[in-house]
Amino acid sequence: MPTEAPRCPTCGQILAHDTMLNTVLGPVPASALRPQGSRQLSPRQRQILGLMTKGLRNKVIADAMDITEGTVKIQITAIFKALGVKNRTQAIAMAPTVAATPIEVPE
Repeated sequence: MPTEAPRCPTCGQILAHDTMLNTVLGPVPASALRPQGSRQLSPRQRQILGLMTKGLRNKVIADAMDITEGTVKIQITAIFKALGVKNRTQAIAMAPTVAATPIEVPE
């Protein structure tokens, strides 16, 4: 009798491996801990990630950084890809790990 593939406890998606790590904010893919992912973030992406950790919406982030909301969305997509995460909550959960260098947050 074949065993059922493991599923994410939050979203129910089938996991490729035992790739989920439990964090305070919920399960996060183990691939998010890739050291190369955090090195791929630009200074602007680090700033955006820092503002995301404060709970700010894309429009507020755009206004704070004097860029368009569309640019913020593009940068957030790039952050997700670099960290190997699928959503904002997972990216925020990874922020302390990513911050090998301090995240600059404009006041």
